[in-house]
Amino acid sequence: MELSSKAEEVTILQVSNQKLTKLNNEMKNQYNELNKIYNKSVIELKRNEKLVNDKMEEISSMQKAASLEKEKLEAEIKSIKEDSIAKEEKINKLLDVLVKRGDHIRELKAQDAELNKKLKERMTNMLTW
Repeated sequence: MELSSKAEEVTILQVSNQKLTKLNNEMKNQYNELNKIYNKSVIELKRNEKLVNDKMEEISSMQKAASLEKEKLEAEIKSIKEDSIAKEEKINKLLDVLVKRGDHIRELKAQDAELNKKLKERMTNMLTW
């Protein structure tokens, strides 16, 4: 009896061993599949990280270019404003000169008319003598 119980125990142990071996093989297969998925994910993550870094560098360079362009445009606007102010001042000075010359011309015309009137009077007086 003892022999048959030992044989039964060996059979139970063999069955348990087979089940554990099968389970171990299944676990190895699952581990290998998970490892493949993990490795693919790591590769994809690195690829995406490189894409993100490239885009960040591109955005950074675009921001720098936009900043430089903005500074350039601001300097150009400032220069144009200064030129405009200087030209406006020059125009105002020229207008003042023109007004003064116009006044002077009117005064000269008035003096000329007065002198012509006096000249005519003298010529008339001379002729009447």
